[in-house]
Amino acid sequence: MQQEIFKILLDKYIARTLDTDGINEFFELINTGLYDHLVNDFLLVELKAKRVSDVKLPVHVSHEIMRKIAESDKFSNTTLQVSFKRNKLLPYLAAACILFIIAISIFLFQNKQATPSFASIIPSDNIVNQKNNTNANLNYYLPDSSLITLQAGASIHYNYDYKNKKREVYLEGIACFDVAKNKSMPFYVYCGSVTTRVLGTKFTVNGQTKGNVAVEVKSGKVQVYENTKMLADSSRLLPPVLLFPNQKVAYQEQVKQLNVTLVDAPTLVVKHNNYISESQEPVSFVFEKTKLRDIVKQLQQNYAIDIVLENEGLNNCVFTGDVTEQDLYTKLKIICLTIDANFQTNGTKILITGVGCK
Repeated sequence: MQQEIFKILLDKYIARTLDTDGINEFFELINTGLYDHLVNDFLLVELKAKRVSDVKLPVHVSHEIMRKIAESDKFSNTTLQVSFKRNKLLPYLAAACILFIIAISIFLFQNKQATPSFASIIPSDNIVNQKNNTNANLNYYLPDSSLITLQAGASIHYNYDYKNKKREVYLEGIACFDVAKNKSMPFYVYCGSVTTRVLGTKFTVNGQTKGNVAVEVKSGKVQVYENTKMLADSSRLLPPVLLFPNQKVAYQEQVKQLNVTLVDAPTLVVKHNNYISESQEPVSFVFEKTKLRDIVKQLQQNYAIDIVLENEGLNNCVFTGDVTEQDLYTKLKIICLTIDANFQTNGTKILITGVGCK
């Protein structure tokens, strides 16, 4: 009989139709701990959750939490939307805390169950495992002659499924991939919550930090997107991003973002038809009273990076010097200091600002 009364009070409490006496009776009943299972069942229905195992709710834990809250100067008894005397407040708060703990426990349980671990998505049939247990980089060749350079502690797992026309590798740690070209068999790298798809290129995947993955491209192009095998809800995927040489993307699992920027140290590239690869030949950057517009043109051609001038006047600025041995950003710093200008990276572009020259 008392259980039925509690159910009625619970329904009315959720509907906010209880008067002050009803609220007092409701919390007196829930504070006994005899009706936790009814509250648990109610929350499961409300959250449209799957059935879970019993949620353990040590009463002393909830009482201790609420004791600290009740003693806080910032606490307001408007939390319960009804006024109670100070000496009667704690039992009701403890009871309310039980509701809160149940809800949080179910929420965490569901999310933990819904999101698989990376290890659980690695196939077990005919899988090949390779780990670098040394302190130096380890070169490893796949059956298709693709070269993978594993950094210390990194490991790969693969089993090419030639029937499905796929080449798939699962990576833990940091590795550089130099993929053999094969248009009929796309190459996939799964690393944490990110998938990298390529046809034939050279790139680095860094999955060393839990929840974060970074991909940097040296040659060719790759497509990077969220790993659907790791997502409970694949209907809310981020748009995929396309990366070219000297570009990188950083995925942050907590905020669900794919941020595309330039790499920290751009390298020289060369273009063959529509394919851009690392340049193996040195390039001279010696300028003699050369206008900035011509310098920018040469830098763009050799680094495959868009460089934008803030105004037309900058085109007329001239520079004399040899910056062949400097990296791209040092080249730009030296040039900008000479012509009283500045530069900054903006996504995958570089912006040069300044008054300009006549």
